[in-house]
Amino acid sequence: MKIEYDWRAGMDRETLYVTAHPSNRQWVTKLLHQEQLTVQSALNGHTYRLDYHEIVTITALTQQSCVRTLSGQTYYVAGRLKALQYLAAAGLMRINNTTILNLALITNFGTEKYARLVVETTTGQQLIVSRHYAKQIREALLCTKR
Repeated sequence: MKIEYDWRAGMDRETLYVTAHPSNRQWVTKLLHQEQLTVQSALNGHTYRLDYHEIVTITALTQQSCVRTLSGQTYYVAGRLKALQYLAAAGLMRINNTTILNLALITNFGTEKYARLVVETTTGQQLIVSRHYAKQIREALLCTKR
């Protein structure tokens, strides 16, 4: 299959146009609606594909990020958190400078001393949301819990 790119600076950053032959519809749809993240195992270095709903947190390291799952396993993904911002559309949102959290796994949230927002996950973790991301997280939680 031949793939051609046409980069246009004048286009909206949030818009992507895909042009393909109708016979490739299934392949393109599968590619665009991919709900998995490619990760490497911390134990043996093997590459796996994790469903987004299995991910609890993604924590920043130097040039890679640490992915923790519901089963307690640890994986690594190449790149910084900034490169993983696209996961927000799947409910994985940044809560501070070092952590992305799966909002579907939040069981409780509230404020602590100094009006800090604290969220609790189904795994029992309590994480602090920075003031910069608190408004976005509150809005997302209130919209999904209704």
